[in-house]
Amino acid sequence: MSFFTEILHSTRRAKDIKPRSVIDLSGAVLTLRADGAVLDASGPFLEWAGLDRSQCVGQAFESLLAPDQAATASLRSLWADLAAAKPATNRLKLRRKDGRWLWSQVHYVPNLSDSGTLTQIDVFFSDISEAAQLRAIEKGTLSAVDRSIAVIEFDPTGTVLTANDNFLACIGYTLAEIVGRKHAIFLTEAESHSAAYADFWKTLAAGGFMSGAFRRIGKSKREIWLQASYNPIFDEAGRVTKVVKFAFDITEQRTVALDSASQLAALDKSQSVIEFDMAGRILSANDSFLGLMGYTMAELRGRHHSLFMAPEEVADPSYAKFWADLNAGQFRSDEFARKKKSGDLVWLQASYNPILNIDGKPFKVVKFATDISARKYAVQALQMGMARLAEGDLTVALSEPFGAEYELLRLDFNKTLKILSQTIGEVVSAIKALNSNAGDISKSSQDLARRTEGQAARLEEIAAALAEMTTSVRSSAESATEAHRATTDAIGQAVNSCAIMNDASLDMV
Repeated sequence: MSFFTEILHSTRRAKDIKPRSVIDLSGAVLTLRADGAVLDASGPFLEWAGLDRSQCVGQAFESLLAPDQAATASLRSLWADLAAAKPATNRLKLRRKDGRWLWSQVHYVPNLSDSGTLTQIDVFFSDISEAAQLRAIEKGTLSAVDRSIAVIEFDPTGTVLTANDNFLACIGYTLAEIVGRKHAIFLTEAESHSAAYADFWKTLAAGGFMSGAFRRIGKSKREIWLQASYNPIFDEAGRVTKVVKFAFDITEQRTVALDSASQLAALDKSQSVIEFDMAGRILSANDSFLGLMGYTMAELRGRHHSLFMAPEEVADPSYAKFWADLNAGQFRSDEFARKKKSGDLVWLQASYNPILNIDGKPFKVVKFATDISARKYAVQALQMGMARLAEGDLTVALSEPFGAEYELLRLDFNKTLKILSQTIGEVVSAIKALNSNAGDISKSSQDLARRTEGQAARLEEIAAALAEMTTSVRSSAESATEAHRATTDAIGQAVNSCAIMNDASLDMV
């Protein structure tokens, strides 16, 4: 098996192998644009094909082929594989400038941009009639592969023969640490003793090809992921002499992919998801969405989003604007009322997310939704209950059960309303009793008033009598005062008389 078969299933990034690093090799090599036009050609190819550069560069690849091969189904299939970033190989008959035809074993290696877009294709030609030329091409291309790809070689039993610097850097070992040891050093203990691993090496030893993404253990037990191919190499007798492994370290990409996959899986379990094309036609939906809306995927695929809308909503200009905004890449998130297959209404808390292609243009819309019908119904029922309560209706019990999440709220509302009704009833009873007592108090007050009026009359009579008595007393007091003055004067005169009499007595002595 040639080196071309060894790299057949190894995809490489454009950033890893630049076009000129291949074109400058001493081999017959063409570099094609993604649309199939010749971008460049190596000197050996031009010499081998007998063409001038002007007759090759810029021309469609098919123009270099024999007419009976330029439009075959196999060639169309090959281009489809390359567009999907799959390496390929075939045999072609090429036309020389002098009119002769050349048969070549041709190998195509797609180059991808960082975003995964096909940018160009390296096409390696080997004249299957000239083994020496083929070996020269192999040597040059293997040199290019060795510079860009992690390579390790094993014997048919899995013992390490050699490895290039790229592989050693990837796993963290030196060459001396792995040569002569078994491939199993890159596996966990459990994996290395599994039946599947034993079958893996049986397949390779029998000449079987293996490729895929493999988890491996590097030095210091570091986990790494490799996108790799295991390629048996045969001797002239068709026996496997060794196995060459070509690998790319995809640990970072794998970690990101696993993280994204985990997040998507979590979303798929927790939310209803549906996808639309940019015209609003349904592409797919998860089981959660199908169960919620009551449809099967066969019933939805290809139908329009308006299936979930009321006719008057579809006819409204805002619905056309809704999809126009999504086509412009605008994100939408809100609460939406949607119609189930049964005709029942369901409320969704949902976001419509335009997904962009590598050119930054939306190519589909993914909707993530959560059923909020129970909450919506609960809120509406409570609003109605509170409105009636505000109008004084104390009989507004919420009889329709809420969803399990909100049922306690309904029960609490009804319990509160019952307590409020009982309290107000007790207040009314107390007011009635108070009104009854107030009547008794009013009657007693009237009786007291009547008695008070009688007492007042008697008091007026007593007051009049007291007034007359006061007048009499005042008169008596005035008479007493006059009598007192008269008595005082009489006493004074009597004193004077005594004095005169005393004086007279003295004179008489």
